[in-house]
Amino acid sequence: MGIFEAIALLVLIIAILILAYYFIKNSPEANKYFNEYITSPVKEKNIYQSFEGIKRNSESGTVGEKLKVKIKDMEMPNINTDAFSKKLEHFLNERSEDLINEWNLATNKDIKTLENRFDNVKININGLEKRFNEYREYTNEKIDSLDERLKKLEEDK
Repeated sequence: MGIFEAIALLVLIIAILILAYYFIKNSPEANKYFNEYITSPVKEKNIYQSFEGIKRNSESGTVGEKLKVKIKDMEMPNINTDAFSKKLEHFLNERSEDLINEWNLATNKDIKTLENRFDNVKININGLEKRFNEYREYTNEKIDSLDERLKKLEEDK
């Protein structure tokens, strides 16, 4: 292995480690395990400080009484869904017609038009089927009458 290959391999390994670090750091499921092994520069709070009215050695009372916590009191870093939702809603409201045209999306109006066309086709098919059955009956009657006439002619000979 040459020196350039060794350097390229080393750079590749470092890049993979950096990507894995940031993936684990931003993954909410792995974040709790990640924080156990790698300490963060932020001071860690005592978990009991975030829960109001819970004593460490409290064995009396129900579970509901022990866990009376308001969600707004809990800190949730890296979660800003309201701002993202508002931006997304504004974008969709502003560009909805363009998105429908670009992505060839069907609207309620398009679906109602298709349903009406389907109903018309269904009515036309039912009409055609009825006329076909009438024609078939008429044709079968003609064939039967022709058969009878042929039999009479054969008997007369």
